[in-house]
Amino acid sequence: MTSETWWEKISKSSTQLPTRVPIPREHVDVGEKLGTIKPNEHYFQVLINEIYLANYREWFSTYDPMLFIVSEFNYGQKKETVPYIVGPSMIESMIEKYGQKAPPGMIFSDTRVTGLHPYRGDGLTLSLILFQIKRDAYPRKFMQIFENAAKVLDFTTMLSTYVKVAGIVLDGVESMLNKTDVQPLIGLRKEFPSDVFESQYFALVNMPESKFNPNELWVRNGQLVHGDNLPDAKPYRDSDYVLFSINRTSERDDVETLPFYPLWNRVVEEARVAKEDNWESAKTAMSNLYLAMRLSPDITESHAEALADDYITKMQAIQTTACKIAKLGDVKTKPSELDGIRAKSLSILKM
Repeated sequence: MTSETWWEKISKSSTQLPTRVPIPREHVDVGEKLGTIKPNEHYFQVLINEIYLANYREWFSTYDPMLFIVSEFNYGQKKETVPYIVGPSMIESMIEKYGQKAPPGMIFSDTRVTGLHPYRGDGLTLSLILFQIKRDAYPRKFMQIFENAAKVLDFTTMLSTYVKVAGIVLDGVESMLNKTDVQPLIGLRKEFPSDVFESQYFALVNMPESKFNPNELWVRNGQLVHGDNLPDAKPYRDSDYVLFSINRTSERDDVETLPFYPLWNRVVEEARVAKEDNWESAKTAMSNLYLAMRLSPDITESHAEALADDYITKMQAIQTTACKIAKLGDVKTKPSELDGIRAKSLSILKM
């Protein structure tokens, strides 16, 4: 069963859908950092900025909360479906930080639910559903299987690894939807078309729009606030809500965790030796690295080009320094086994 079918089923139910509020850029304290997400130039990620449960004591004495998110976007050569769960065990681990001082309402903030991925065009489809699950309706271990599968996304930068376990999460949520002990409270399914795909904040408020003024909602320090203006606005606490955002960046700071990065270590290893064969090997490794970066689904084209230019500059500087050091003295070293392998490898390339 696909996420479209789930959303179709939920939207036809008697559940009252919430007010869905896009927060205008001028209502966000970092609005100047928001903007268009361009294909092959930007990375994007979906961040759950806040989950606020207005009646904390009733929630956790009778029901467990579970937020289910499905993102659909182009990755590599096809569209992928990426599910994520913020479930009872994750939320309870956050509660433990408060000890016995948990407030009447509870906030859970800044949870990344899509990783950081290159935007390849063709927009983004995002579905978010906040469920209430009757406490003890399911064994804890049953729930943790799906939460742990979703948490893989926290520890991998390659989406191809995560999609291998995504089916477990999808099947698990599907199996719960038919149960009366699991009720969807608030939800949203939104398609962001490619021609207007921008970073933005959104609020899902579990209250009809007629009971409050959406124009009085603001975002300050990643928190939903309510009032006539941003400086004087107070935290919104009148109902359950989910505040989420789509963010953009032109670079990622975890390149060293990507599969092609060991090739850069190889470039450095060869470039730091002041020998012609080593230098030729370094250039060959650099060429392979450039090709790997350009073909990687986990890095944008513009970022790959910028990284390649930076790596080439560093490679040349390392070799220059190695040659300067070599001229300080005539240090003779005994040829190693690797020297012979390298020489033969280069001779093959020159055939």
